[in-house]
Amino acid sequence: MVEDPRWPNLFVVGAPKCGTTSIMSQLGEHPEVFVPEVKEPRYLDTDLTYTHRTETQEAYLSLFEGGQGAQRRAEGTVFYLYSPAACRTIREETRDPRVVIMLRDPVEMVHSLHSQMVYTGNEQITSFEQAWRAAPARRRGERLAPRTNPLEGLDYPWVGRYHEHVARYLDAFGDQALVLLLDDLKADPAGTYRRICEHAGIDPGYEPDLSAKNKNTQMRFAALRDVVREPPRFVTSALSIFPASWRDAARRAILQANTREVPRDPLEPGLREELSTTFRDDVQALAELIDRDLSHWCAPRNRTEEKPEA
Repeated sequence: MVEDPRWPNLFVVGAPKCGTTSIMSQLGEHPEVFVPEVKEPRYLDTDLTYTHRTETQEAYLSLFEGGQGAQRRAEGTVFYLYSPAACRTIREETRDPRVVIMLRDPVEMVHSLHSQMVYTGNEQITSFEQAWRAAPARRRGERLAPRTNPLEGLDYPWVGRYHEHVARYLDAFGDQALVLLLDDLKADPAGTYRRICEHAGIDPGYEPDLSAKNKNTQMRFAALRDVVREPPRFVTSALSIFPASWRDAARRAILQANTREVPRDPLEPGLREELSTTFRDDVQALAELIDRDLSHWCAPRNRTEEKPEA
């Protein structure tokens, strides 16, 4: 058991694009919770493949130095859900951990994830259908972007199957793990927030900003995004005279100015049905595991029912 008081003890994991950004933002407002500036440290999931991640335990724990007196120190790396290594480390090394698992209709999730991957430059196949069908080639190490975090995130059929990963966490943590749906967050954001607070053992009466975060976005100029992410050496050298905090703030400001909110194109009915068929058995197994009615997931949808989502 780790005795370092900086170690986080509240982990918000789950499938990508399932409300974790909103949850972490809300928790960050709570006076009994410390949330680091780095949203996804990417440290515990050592069995996933990143080009950029937190490399050492000291670098990881230093992110939480300001929260040693907090009741909960929260961490929000979504791909921990898919990582046996992360699950094992949280179980073995964290004192009194609490885990919140966020899930969503996998058809909507993988469609949204693809948009996010394109936005961040992790995905170079801009057509979702083509990216979906590229999964077998990508498992062979083909058709990959030069920088993808994590590499496994481009395997959309794999990312959309939750049952095995949720079962792993429930086996490891029992009542210390809380499974929530994006449906819950949309239908009752205040009630969902209170459930998380009660699960974490913090005051459920605090009222944060409950507006949705991390909506579907698009870069205005991909080339500018790429330069900001990987600046040329002469730019890095010139900017080194400025404090790191100033450089980070400038980077965020540029990326924000280069971002616009846009609705995603709806899925074609035939492709939607293919995705629904792919995930249907896994959804049924998950429904039995968490004792929730998920029959509305993977259900047929008319084009008029399509709504832009995050």
